[in-house]
Amino acid sequence: MPGTDIHTSSPEAKVSSLQKPYIMQQEDDLRGLEKVMQLMRGISVLFLLLHFYWFCYGWFDMHGCTLGVLDRLLRNVQRTTGLFTYSYLTKLFAAGFLALSCWGTRSVRSERITHRQILLAAAAGLLLFFFGDPLRHLPPQWAAPLYVAATSIGFLSLFLAGLWIGRLVKERLREDPFNDENESFMQETRLIERASRCMCTVRQSRLYLNRPFGKD
Repeated sequence: MPGTDIHTSSPEAKVSSLQKPYIMQQEDDLRGLEKVMQLMRGISVLFLLLHFYWFCYGWFDMHGCTLGVLDRLLRNVQRTTGLFTYSYLTKLFAAGFLALSCWGTRSVRSERITHRQILLAAAAGLLLFFFGDPLRHLPPQWAAPLYVAATSIGFLSLFLAGLWIGRLVKERLREDPFNDENESFMQETRLIERASRCMCTVRQSRLYLNRPFGKD
């Protein structure tokens, strides 16, 4: 028909129009996954803050930083669950949610990450995060600040090591590490006739879902 664009009826254009809803759905799923990961990371930080409040309560009370409502709530939690019976229990919960958030976080590949860096970060994190309890037996004016600082540094080290481990594992588990299927971003599928003199068209074949692009 006159006035109809011949390019809209090409097989490549039809496949491209079918890809757009799929890619939009993928983007929505990634946004939803990122929100879930942020929520788990926030829960991990919340467990860590409650740990500091419970086990460094004397220092907070000495500086007038306590809340009666929070005290009653934590006492009820302790009475029903025994969460604060041992210091490592809340740390285990914090580390567990942190590990889940690291596993689901999408990160950019980096060749500069080595196994030695991961081991050093993980070892330092485990040492400071789980074995810093002797710091709480120091003089009161130094015990809580040093304990909070050491545990926080250990928490960040574990977070960094978790991101690096998840990045390496994901890269090795991928079936298409070099993106031969071209599924990461949209490609130009239209035939552009009005091109510049300095442009040339190179014919090439592409794959989508292990099949030639635009063919049944």
